[in-house]
Amino acid sequence: TMKNINIKKINNLGTIGKIVSVIIKVIAIIAMVISLILGVTAALAPDDYISTKGKIEFNTVTDCSSPFISRSNEEDDELSFKIKAFGIEVEPERILNEAEILGLKIKSESQDTQDSSNPDIVTTESLTTIEGNTGKLIKAFMIGVSALIFIFSLLLLISISFAKKLFVSLEKCDTPFSEEVVNNLTRFAYSLVPWGIFSFGTNGAGGGVGVVMVIVVVAILTSVFKYGAELQRESDETL
Repeated sequence: TMKNINIKKINNLGTIGKIVSVIIKVIAIIAMVISLILGVTAALAPDDYISTKGKIEFNTVTDCSSPFISRSNEEDDELSFKIKAFGIEVEPERILNEAEILGLKIKSESQDTQDSSNPDIVTTESLTTIEGNTGKLIKAFMIGVSALIFIFSLLLLISISFAKKLFVSLEKCDTPFSEEVVNNLTRFAYSLVPWGIFSFGTNGAGGGVGVVMVIVVVAILTSVFKYGAELQRESDETL
C-alpha cells in the first residue's frame, strides 16, 4: 500500500533528525573527552607553575576649591587637614590593605598629601602590587570550566540519545500516534528535566525559564500524542 504523503514527510523528517542527532552525539562525546583531559591535566599541574608579579600606580588630584568639596579649618601640621565632600568629612591618611587569594598576594597602599604651594590641592597616591603563584587560581578556573563543559555535554548526550530513538521511530512509523513513537517522545521529555535544573543552577531564572518552557511544550505534545494514540487504538479496534 502507498503511504500517505504526510506520513512520508514524517518519515523523511525522522531520517534527517536521526542523522543530525548522530552528529551531535559525536560532538558531545568529543567535548566530554576534551573537557575530561583538560580537567585532569589542570588538577595534576603544580600550584606554582605560573608566577605573577606586577604593580599598578596612579594619582588622584582633588581640588578643594570646588563648591562641592571644602576643607575644614585645621591649623596643626600639614597632614592634619580634613576634606569635606558632599557634606562628608574625610581625613587624609595612609591606607594599607593586604589580601591573599589562592596564593596571589595583593597589597594596596594609599597616601594623601597636601600641596605646599596650594593648600586646596590634595594628591592621593595609590599603589597596588600583585605577587605570587597564580597556578592555583588558573587550576581552579580550568577545573571549574572543564566540569561545566563535561556536565553540559553529558546532559546533551543523554537528551540526544533519546531524541535519536524518537527520530528512528518516526522514520519507520506508519502513524505518528503509534505506541513506540509516544513512548519515545515521553522518554525524551523526561530527559529534558535535568536541563532545566542545570540551567537554573548555572544561568539563574533567566536561563532556566527558556528550558522549562521547552520542557512544558514537549510535555504538552506528549499528552496530545498519547490522546491521538488512544483514538488510533479505538479506531483500529472498531475496524
